[in-house]
Amino acid sequence: MRKVIGSWKPLMLATAALLVGASSLLVSDGTRVSAANEVHAQAGGGEAGIAVNVFSPATIAVTVGDTVTWTNPYTEPHSVAFEAGADVVEDAEAPFNPEVAQSFDGTETFSSGLFASAGMFAGGGDSFSVTFETAGQYTFLCTIHPGMEVTVTVLGNIGNPPAIDPDRIESRVDAGIAIGLAAVDAIDVPGPMTAADGTKVWTIPTPPVVPYEGSGIDVLRFTPAEVNIGAGDTVTWENESFTPHTVTFLAGPPPEGFSPFVPDSPSSTYTPGTFNHSGIYVNDALSEVFGGIGSTFSLTFATPGTYQYICALHADSGMVGVINVGGAGGGGITPPSTGDGGLLDQSSGSWMMFAGLAMLLLSFAGGAVVVVRRNV
Repeated sequence: MRKVIGSWKPLMLATAALLVGASSLLVSDGTRVSAANEVHAQAGGGEAGIAVNVFSPATIAVTVGDTVTWTNPYTEPHSVAFEAGADVVEDAEAPFNPEVAQSFDGTETFSSGLFASAGMFAGGGDSFSVTFETAGQYTFLCTIHPGMEVTVTVLGNIGNPPAIDPDRIESRVDAGIAIGLAAVDAIDVPGPMTAADGTKVWTIPTPPVVPYEGSGIDVLRFTPAEVNIGAGDTVTWENESFTPHTVTFLAGPPPEGFSPFVPDSPSSTYTPGTFNHSGIYVNDALSEVFGGIGSTFSLTFATPGTYQYICALHADSGMVGVINVGGAGGGGITPPSTGDGGLLDQSSGSWMMFAGLAMLLLSFAGGAVVVVRRNV
């Protein structure tokens, strides 16, 4: 079900040396300082439910023996992966940052596993380091975000590679956040439709990924986040993105054996104080690939009140919403105190395992590039 893009044509080391210009090599930000033992870069970034899925910078130059550490400051997970003659496939038993460092000579396939801002994954960190042992040019990808890639050129102990300018990283991510926020403002939320019985059907869309720098920006928000409806009205959530989401109304911990793949919705009419979960829903293209996963989820609300819900995959990014029924209005939006309603902390079962595998599986089906190309 994965779409694997073939390797680029190899580049000769001599060509790479000419391109990098030995000691005068410039990366995209054009700045230069002496080489350091550890180079700090960034994987992803974002704020307020806007995830910018890019490596910053997109090109890095180091010398043999240097270490590049990518840090993910946001809640949307990423990985650093390399393919050497074999497809990168995450370990189903440990997809979350199983190691924090890799000694790299360009001969072995590896993946960091998913890593995100501190505290997201139990036992995992927010960064991943690669120490480069062999001169050459190497391209690394994030296994769950199509087009998210970074090229590292490793020089053979010649010259001083240019430094990574933190201000350029910040401005690149800030520009992506601004584009994401503009996309939120541009969302055309359809007005309610009137059913035959006089009740109304309200739609809450999740927009598609916004293209940016060869990759994309995920809007991890329900839009609108707060809806005022009448008793008996129905709300339909619609996902237009390749990124999976859930609609999850919490009532204590999830039931035993809970999986984000599987809906746990006792009725099409919401009963206050009950656990009600959509399962993962995706856009129409992926819905066709996975016959049991839809692109929409609907609930009817018969009882007046204010009801908060989350996306169980992205609650820590602030993807929360509230339905005000029957004039209850003004409920506001307050994420659960744990940020995820306790879902991510369940020791029984494998909640985060399922969540990560869901993202991986769906991204593969959506045409994610999951191999990494080596240019030497």
